[in-house]
Amino acid sequence: MTGTLPAVSRDRGRSKPEPIRLSVTYERMNAFFAEYEKNIRRGSTFIPTAKPLPIGTDFTFELTVPKRSTPFVLAGRVQSIVTKEEAGPGRDAGMRIAFVHAHDEDRARFTATVEKLLVESFGQRLFEQLFGERAG
Repeated sequence: MTGTLPAVSRDRGRSKPEPIRLSVTYERMNAFFAEYEKNIRRGSTFIPTAKPLPIGTDFTFELTVPKRSTPFVLAGRVQSIVTKEEAGPGRDAGMRIAFVHAHDEDRARFTATVEKLLVESFGQRLFEQLFGERAG
């Protein structure tokens, strides 16, 4: 997984701050699959970075996944951070991002699309073994 944080404008003379856009790319489907199993299906993800955004920061989150021509565009909010000082063996510095869905239907649509991609990549049987359910 690779992630990029944008340069954030600190110009206080503007009436409205520029929106923050975060882009995360999974270069291999198995890396995305592992992240989905561990975090994404529970509504969040962890982004390793030496310069995390402040807790509570809202932003647009682009999630690029192999086998999908366009990235998912989601709203996100920084839930927690791990500083460089707190990081260590087995623990990266970074930030936990919660997905913010405007409606339950948006969450359901995102989940159904991701699960369809996973089934297409790894097969229904493996998906069911790992998640104990059928993808839509």
